[in-house]
Amino acid sequence: SGGRGPPGPRSMPAASTLARGCILALLCVRSGAVRDEVELDGEATSALVANSTATLVDSPPWKPESPPADKNNFIFVEIYQLKGANWKGMKRAVQGKDIADEEQKEEEESLAEGVTSASTTLIYHTEVTICPRDQFSDQKQRELEKMINEVYKYQKVKEDWWRSSGDAHCEALSYGSGGVEHYNQTFSKAMSGINNADLEKVWKYVYGTSDLSAKEGLDAVTFDMCSDYWSGDNYHPIKRNCNFFTSTILKCGFELSQMLPPIGPSSTRKVWTCEC
Repeated sequence: SGGRGPPGPRSMPAASTLARGCILALLCVRSGAVRDEVELDGEATSALVANSTATLVDSPPWKPESPPADKNNFIFVEIYQLKGANWKGMKRAVQGKDIADEEQKEEEESLAEGVTSASTTLIYHTEVTICPRDQFSDQKQRELEKMINEVYKYQKVKEDWWRSSGDAHCEALSYGSGGVEHYNQTFSKAMSGINNADLEKVWKYVYGTSDLSAKEGLDAVTFDMCSDYWSGDNYHPIKRNCNFFTSTILKCGFELSQMLPPIGPSSTRKVWTCEC
């Protein structure tokens, strides 16, 4: 598991804005119908998928100032590849069709014909993981601080490092069509708040530290009227998805960089304001 990181775009082909948006349609979608219908330009989307082949870098190549490394909690972002997600399924999703039912039919037809299903390499889900400092050994703490001090926005945590982090008990924040999930996480394991994440395809990045707990970070973006903003009913696979939630929590909750590793067009939406 692990290995090379998920790809991101080297260049953006001359596709319509709508086609760019539709590449996000399966991001963080659980099995079931999507509420909003969007017309899909299949040829443009296919071209976009075919041309998005760059590889994630460990960290951005610039370093004007590192994030704080000495606060109570380490803040991570976890990236999961989604199972059964491809641009054909994306078209079904934005048209409001049941993804699970359609994928099962396609899989059965594919097996009967002796062929494999379409590639899933462009669809990713992100979550924020908050780990108290004292959950790591003194040596692990120093190593994390070194990672943070060497970067500007984020640093990839090698798989053998996080797999060997023992029973570090953390908390994770995730957003999907069921709303916000706040659950306990063991850092050495692959766990996700959605049910279609591929737990064999996971990458973890450290962003910095914060004195805010997971609940306090979440409260910072769900206070008052903002609670409805992140409800399951307001989930949208393009406009308001898991990756936009991750960026918002990072920026508005923990005051860290909102930049996500280059997971394709899903990382292009910026958080301009912390007000709902």
